[in-house]
Amino acid sequence: MDTDPRIEELRAKHPGCAVVPIDLGDGTTDFHVYRYASPADYARHRAAMLEAASGRTAAAASFAEMLARGLCVVPGPEGFDAFRAANPAAASDIGSLLIEKAGGAAKVTLGKL
Repeated sequence: MDTDPRIEELRAKHPGCAVVPIDLGDGTTDFHVYRYASPADYARHRAAMLEAASGRTAAAASFAEMLARGLCVVPGPEGFDAFRAANPAAASDIGSLLIEKAGGAAKVTLGKL
């Protein structure tokens, strides 16, 4: 499979970051670069979800987007704002993916106990 040369260029320029290809829906692809979320970010996300579930705050609704904004290297926070204004669902999805990755690789499944 051929890799877009822009991905390799961004990986070289921003080592240790996630390069996220984004299908813009018009046949073109853009690329964003994000720092990875930390376990502390994951813990804050869980706390925000619990608060939202208890009806104490609406901040959890935008937590994933705000996390992605703070971790956005390319196009940067202001560029992310413009992207989010035009694509709110995709912006939230990016934040959710970054949070999920911060939760660790281990998965728990329940079988017969």
